[in-house]
Amino acid sequence: EPSSPVIVVSVTIKAAQLMGRYVRLMEAFPESSSALLTGLRQLFDLYVYTVISFFSLNPEELLGCAHDNKSTIGDGGGGGGDNKIPYDLLSKLIERVRGEVDAGAFGSALIFNNKDRKSKKTNGKGSFDHGMTSANGGSSINRSTDNGEEKEKLQHIERGGGDHLSITQSSSASSSSPQHLMKVAVAAAAASRLRKKKNPALISTTSFFEFGGGLSSSGSPNHQQQIIPALVSINEKVDLKSRMNLRGYNERLNAAESVVFLVRVIQSMKGRLQIAAAMGNNNKSSSITTTTTTDTSSRVDLFETHTIALCRELRIRTFKTISSLFIKEKASLTKVITSCKWDVNELTSRHHTYIDTLVSEIRDAIAVVGAHGALPLRIEGFVYREAMAYIMRVLVYGYSRIKRCTTEGRASMSLDLNVLRSQVARIVPNNHLKVMPLWEYANDFVKAFYLPEDDLCKWVAEHPGYSFSQYHNVALLGAGVNMRTKRREKFLQRIESVFKGGEFARNRRAFTAAVEAKIDEFVMDR
Repeated sequence: EPSSPVIVVSVTIKAAQLMGRYVRLMEAFPESSSALLTGLRQLFDLYVYTVISFFSLNPEELLGCAHDNKSTIGDGGGGGGDNKIPYDLLSKLIERVRGEVDAGAFGSALIFNNKDRKSKKTNGKGSFDHGMTSANGGSSINRSTDNGEEKEKLQHIERGGGDHLSITQSSSASSSSPQHLMKVAVAAAAASRLRKKKNPALISTTSFFEFGGGLSSSGSPNHQQQIIPALVSINEKVDLKSRMNLRGYNERLNAAESVVFLVRVIQSMKGRLQIAAAMGNNNKSSSITTTTTTDTSSRVDLFETHTIALCRELRIRTFKTISSLFIKEKASLTKVITSCKWDVNELTSRHHTYIDTLVSEIRDAIAVVGAHGALPLRIEGFVYREAMAYIMRVLVYGYSRIKRCTTEGRASMSLDLNVLRSQVARIVPNNHLKVMPLWEYANDFVKAFYLPEDDLCKWVAEHPGYSFSQYHNVALLGAGVNMRTKRREKFLQRIESVFKGGEFARNRRAFTAAVEAKIDEFVMDR
C-alpha cells in the first residue's frame, strides 16, 4: 500500500512464510486446526518476544507482576509523570512464553514431535520439517532421540552460557532466522523433559529462564540488573551501545516496525483461517479438537485482536525508547540545568550553553537517522516529534529541580526555550517540527511561576500534565517564594488538595485520553 508503507527485514519475510505454511496445514488438516492455530500464535509471540528481549532499554518495566507494570508517556522526562500507558500485553506475553518454554509446550514442532520420532526410527527421515534447512542443506531442526544429546543441551543451559540458548549448528546460519527460532523450542522442550525425568520436583521451582539471567519462576532476580533473556542470539555486528549508532536506533526501529507487516499478513490470512477453523469444528472425530473448550473460529478473531493490540504496545514503547536516544543522558542534562545560575538580577540576551550542547546532540542524531536511509515520511516525522517531546519533558524536569530562581531567571528559561525551538526547526528535515511538540507544555510551566496564589491553584487544576513535585516546585519558587513559613505551608497544602481533587482527576482522565488518542492516530494506522 503506497499510502501506508511498512518496514520489513529479511527475518520478517521468513516468519511470514512460516505463517503461510500454518494456513496451508490448517486447510489440509482441518481436524488439527486448533493445535495449528496455537502454533501460529506462538510463532507471532516468539517474534515479538525476541524484539523485546533484544531491544528493550528498560526491561524491568515489563518484568514482575504483569498487571502492575506501567510506563510513563514519554518516560524519562519527568513531565506528565502520572500519565501512564500500561504495557500489560507485553508483560503477559513475556510470562506466557516463559511458562510455555519451561513446560515444554512451546513451538509448532512439538505438535509433530512424536510423529517425527517414529518416522525417524523407520526410515531415518523426519516427516515434517517446516520447510527449513540449514546452511549445508540438511534439516535445521534437530529432533534426535539420543539421550546423550539432550543431556549435552541441558548441561549447556545449566552452565549459564550467556543470556541465550545457543544451539546454532552452522556459524553461517543467521541466529535470528526462523530456523534458529524453532530449534530453540525443541531444545528447550528436550531440556524440560530431561529435568522432569531426573528430578520431578525440580521443574516446579526451577525455570529455564533462570539460566538466562532473568527472573526466576518465583519472581526473584538472579542478578542485580533484571533482563529479559533472549531465546536466540543476536548478530555480533549489531551495535546497541555506541553513541555513534544512537545505541542501535535503526535496528530497534526496524524490528518494531516489521511487526506491522506481520499483523497485515495475519489480517490477509484471516478469511482462510476462519474457513479452516470452521471445517475443523465440524469434524467431531478429531482427537485434538474434542478437548478444546473454545470454538476455533472465535479464536481466530481473538488472535487478530491479540496481534493488533500487541503491535500497538510494542510500537508505543519502541518510539518512547528511540526518543530517549537523541540525547546522551537525561541525568547529565538535568545536572547541567540545575547547575546554571537562575537567581540573577539582570536580564540577559544570551542563552545558556546547555542549549548549544543540546542542539549539537540533536544535529548528530539527525545525521545518524539520515545515514541509515530514507524513512517513510509518517514514521520519520513521528520519530522526530517523539524525540523533541522527550527533550521538552526532560527540560521541564530539569527546571522543576531548580532550588532558587528570580523573575529574571525565569525570563532566561523562556529565552532558552525559544532559541531551542528556532534552531531545531531549522535542522530537522521536511519541516517535521514546524509545530514544536509539547511547546505549550514547557512554556506554560515557565509562565506558571509568574501566577499569583489563586490563579496558580486554578492553573494546577486546568493543567493536569505534570507531576506533583513539579506543581510543588512552581508553588514554592513562584507565588510562595516571599510568603512566611506558616502561610507557605498552607499554600502548599492547598496545592496538594487541588491535585487530589475531583476537578483535577476529571481533567487528568480527559488529558490522558487525548494523549492516547493522538498516539493511536499513528500507531493504529495499519
